[in-house]
Amino acid sequence: MAKLDEQAKRFLVRCAAEFIAPSEAVQAVKEEFGIEISRQLAEAYNPSRRMGANLSAQLRELFETARREYLDEVENIPIANESWRLRELQRLFDVAVKREDVQAALNVLKCASLEAADARQAKEARKWERIFG
Repeated sequence: MAKLDEQAKRFLVRCAAEFIAPSEAVQAVKEEFGIEISRQLAEAYNPSRRMGANLSAQLRELFETARREYLDEVENIPIANESWRLRELQRLFDVAVKREDVQAALNVLKCASLEAADARQAKEARKWERIFG
């Protein structure tokens, strides 16, 4: 088994922080550093797993920072935004109607209604959360 340098260790911690599976991290390390490692070694750099319980404080801090950045990044991905999805569905619906493709139009309507229902349900949940804390 190859000994990992600090750069490879940090790479594995970032992979774990971004929810990359150990098997995928093994492949990424091989491609990035030319080092073959085991799944178990990759998992040892995830402090949220039992095998990563003894990870250094510095790498734990890197994990927490990288995880927070990764989760915050979701806001910058258009498809994760409800209004963007509804606008895209509207655009697709308009194209289907223009082409007189009834089946496609119905499929888009179904998707839009599910999206809107999810939005209403989330809004209602937030309302009750504010009321009852």
